[in-house]
Amino acid sequence: MKKRFFVSIAVAVAVVMGGCSAPAAKGPGGAIEIPVTKHVGTKKVRSLIVQAGEKEGWTMTPLGSRSIVASKYEDGKSASVVIDYGEGIVSIEKNRTTMSDSEFNDEVEDLEEAIENSLK
Repeated sequence: MKKRFFVSIAVAVAVVMGGCSAPAAKGPGGAIEIPVTKHVGTKKVRSLIVQAGEKEGWTMTPLGSRSIVASKYEDGKSASVVIDYGEGIVSIEKNRTTMSDSEFNDEVEDLEEAIENSLK
C-alpha cells in the first residue's frame, strides 16, 4: 500500500514538473497558445508575427482580419499552419504537411519560438 502511494506521488510530481517547463500552452484542439506580453495593437502583433515567420523561412499569407496562413517548402516537402491572433494571445494550429511528424514538429517549434521571442 505504501509503495503504491509513493509511486503515485512520484508520477504526480513528474507530470507537474514536466508541465511547468513547457514554453507555450496547448489550447483547444491542440493549438499552441503564446501570450502577447508586449502592449501593442493587433496591427503591430501581425507585423511581428509576419517578420518572425519570414525570418524562419515561412511564407506568411494574411487570412481574414486576425489570421495568417504560414507555409514552408523545404526539400520537396511542405507544411502549413494557421496563426490566429487577438488581444493578448497568439494561437498556432497545425494544418497540413508532407513532412514526417518529427520534421513538422521541429519546424513548428522553431516558428513558435521565433514568434514568442518577437512578442516579448
